[in-house]
Amino acid sequence: MKWWGWVVLSSLLWLSAGIKIAYAQPPLADCTPRNEVPAGALSVAVRAAPPYIFEHSIRGLEGLSIDLWENVAKTLKLDYRYICLDLNSTLAALKVGSIDIAISPLTISRSREQAFDFSHQYFSSSLVIATRPEAVSFNFERVLHTIGKIATSSGFISVILFFVLITLVLAFISYRHMEHYTPLAKDDMDGRFSFHLHLLLMSGLNTLGMRKDIFSFSNVRVQLLFVLVLMVGSVFSSSLGGMITAVFMSSTQQHFSITADNLAKHQISTLKGSTAERYLNETLEQSEKEPLTWLRRDSWAEVLDDLASGEADVVIGDWVQMTWLVNQPRFKGRIQIDPATLRLEPHGWGMPTGSALREPVDQELIGVLRNHSWPEVARTYLGGDQVSAH
Repeated sequence: MKWWGWVVLSSLLWLSAGIKIAYAQPPLADCTPRNEVPAGALSVAVRAAPPYIFEHSIRGLEGLSIDLWENVAKTLKLDYRYICLDLNSTLAALKVGSIDIAISPLTISRSREQAFDFSHQYFSSSLVIATRPEAVSFNFERVLHTIGKIATSSGFISVILFFVLITLVLAFISYRHMEHYTPLAKDDMDGRFSFHLHLLLMSGLNTLGMRKDIFSFSNVRVQLLFVLVLMVGSVFSSSLGGMITAVFMSSTQQHFSITADNLAKHQISTLKGSTAERYLNETLEQSEKEPLTWLRRDSWAEVLDDLASGEADVVIGDWVQMTWLVNQPRFKGRIQIDPATLRLEPHGWGMPTGSALREPVDQELIGVLRNHSWPEVARTYLGGDQVSAH
């Protein structure tokens, strides 16, 4: 490859890598390092999880959980600092008590309640499935691949060679009995090559059963041979047409539903350490299927990137967060969410076991949730009546 070819290739690779990096969930800048939280201030764990928590370029951290927490903290006159932790780090920190509270969206589950405490439930979501929007889509590459495999199979090549042989035999018989063939006179053809080409073409059409005017030979046995070949050719043509139709139909991907029985057929992506990942493990344990592998990402945005790019066939995740993301310009029109609910997902704030913060936080949290203005606040983040606050 010439030097300019390497330059172009390197540029393309760099560009593709840059696009992938640009799609990654941006880190939250409005956070304090854990070792810099001043004494007496609460360490409040957050992570990028819109619409619960995200960062505005001017206003800083905002979202449903931020709005709710800051209302509670203001009433309780709490001094706190936000620290950024991903989901797995948050769960680990809550277990050992190295943080005071996590307001990132956490699903309340039995296994987590055994490891740390939860606040009063402040929101209800659900575990759902997301796929690409094309309920019916055509995969032309799959057509070419399937036809290529069929065309190179030994059985198909044998059939083609058989019909080529029949065509040549018919052309030879037609040539030998040309004086008895009424639809075509040898003298009517312009040149010997044109005559033989026409003869071969007509024989081929007869072989494939695509020609109606059978050679009108006076010899009955030869006529019967041509009729027999015509019948066999018709069957072959019909079979070939049916096979091609089947290939095209199989390359039309229908919208599918995910069950424990067909999980192994699809590439799945989900959030690392989430209850969606736990759901997959539980489903496999109950169905006693072979172990699956799936993609694990650090944010729902990266999970949906897998789906939009075709790296994953399906995503299992949190309805609220995925609903918010699929309505953003980055994913709009590229992903659809199945309305069927796999499992309800109550959300609460996590606190270390026995935390003295739990009771006062619960009291204020319930008060805010019961305020008549709270549903309107929730709708500003979640968009209309798509999700209801509890």
